[in-house]
Amino acid sequence: MREQTRLLTINSLPRVRFGTCRRAGWLGLCLVTALASLPGLGIAQSHDGATGDNAQCIIVELFFSDGQEASEMALAGASRLSESRSGIRLVRRPVDRSEKAKDRLRRIAAHFRFEETSTPVIYCCNRVIRTGASADDFERQLRSALQIEVFTRIGCRRCDRAREWLPSLLQRYPGVEVVYREISNDAIALQDLNNLVRVHGRAATSTPVFHICNDLIVGFDRPQTTGARVEQALSRWATSCSRTTRPANRNSDSSGMSRQMVQEVAGILPFLPLHAWQRGHGSRP
Repeated sequence: MREQTRLLTINSLPRVRFGTCRRAGWLGLCLVTALASLPGLGIAQSHDGATGDNAQCIIVELFFSDGQEASEMALAGASRLSESRSGIRLVRRPVDRSEKAKDRLRRIAAHFRFEETSTPVIYCCNRVIRTGASADDFERQLRSALQIEVFTRIGCRRCDRAREWLPSLLQRYPGVEVVYREISNDAIALQDLNNLVRVHGRAATSTPVFHICNDLIVGFDRPQTTGARVEQALSRWATSCSRTTRPANRNSDSSGMSRQMVQEVAGILPFLPLHAWQRGHGSRP
């Protein structure tokens, strides 16, 4: 296993890999902090390696129509990312061959208020992806949906504690990526945070601020408190990576998952009813 640190432009332009480094105690923490303070840049941190017994896989549901060009691009982009990154379980749902897939898409469409007959649709981490110009575009949007943005500021001790804890979260959820956004000297990051605060109706009075699964979590106390809240936000959209899939057969959907497992996945990832949103588990897009 190795831990990678990659630089990227914060306005979601294509990321360029500048190098790989191993964090070693405070030296690694200081390096990450120094890089994050550079204006116009953010840090993307991910866990690159095999999943362990306790690892949780983010479930990505892809609703598609056979023979549709846009669906083929979405399938190509999502498949490419799920094959290149551990910790992602891609569930393919053919709406023209499965009434259950069609019914699930209908309920998701009603909740998020879009046309239920429209495909492709990618659903994960409280996000819906419906349009893309190419397979690369769908993959880029899915990468964004699987990101945790962490807004920090220079000299913030709570931010430093969050940085120390987040690598352990990435070990348990290797399918996600953490992107650090420094607001002390980056006007774009500060503007993005202000926009998120306005959309979600939250008062971000301290840092760090976690933008995760289309919701905001403000501050960081301890792994047992704030860390547990962050992990809970992810766990709603994940299942154990240790569950094995069976070869596709007449009792499987196109993902190769058994019918029983598909039903379990559907139970894990229901569309969220209004009372769940009101309890703070997520925000309407």
